[in-house]
Amino acid sequence: MYEAKRDNLLGSRDGGDSGVLELVINVIIITITVILMSVLCVKTFWFTPFNISGTSMEPTIQNGDWVLADKLASPKLSDVVIVFNSHKSSDNEIIKRVVGMPKDTVYYDKNGYLYEVETDSDGKALTTMSGKTLYRLKKDDYGYFAANKPEYYLSLTRVKVEDIGSDVIVRAGEYSGKIGRIKSIRGDTVACVEMAISGEVVSAEIECKYFWVLKEDKIIIKNLAADEYFVFGDNRDVSSDSRRYGAFKTDEIIGVVHKWIIDNRKSSGWVYKYL
Repeated sequence: MYEAKRDNLLGSRDGGDSGVLELVINVIIITITVILMSVLCVKTFWFTPFNISGTSMEPTIQNGDWVLADKLASPKLSDVVIVFNSHKSSDNEIIKRVVGMPKDTVYYDKNGYLYEVETDSDGKALTTMSGKTLYRLKKDDYGYFAANKPEYYLSLTRVKVEDIGSDVIVRAGEYSGKIGRIKSIRGDTVACVEMAISGEVVSAEIECKYFWVLKEDKIIIKNLAADEYFVFGDNRDVSSDSRRYGAFKTDEIIGVVHKWIIDNRKSSGWVYKYL
């Protein structure tokens, strides 16, 4: 009777261990399923990983880096975004930076330099003697150019005979900063310039080397619609962007690549890759 009772006790314990093991396995399966479903939901509706191919965003982001695009975020000016480029038959998901928001007017040139309207102390747009709008180079913290020296809309150059009639800015002497127009040139060294000062047109003779010659025809003006974004690559010399493809619609913006994602792409890239 003792042996039989002992066998019953052992059998009961073995059955209990089996039940606990089955419970642990079920918990593990459920946990893995929940994790996989959560990752799938995050990837489908929130963050999506992208492997960067190309150098258009260098030095900010390098070829081969992994990043995440936040599909729920609304792009802001200067944000890095993943864009669906319908103009390309392959590799049509590109990464760029927002340089123009819906309803903005973007002033730029073919090299990727950005400009803004020059204004006086009252905020009124300045114009040249010929009545053209005057622009200045816009502050750009992200644009990278191989020469690392922006080509201004103003070219520092010695005024030549063929520049007679051209708009200029005086860059030295008592008239420094004044907008004028070359009226005539005496020899190769002195130009007669007419300037609008306090509502009057004033003429003065100034050395030819003291001028910025205005080259406004380089500037391209783009007025964006209510659902359009303008995007450039940081590496302006090699990037194919809105300069080539034009503005992108809101529904072509796949997601925003946040700064914290970019900052941690080297240490956390392997996580982004498998998310």
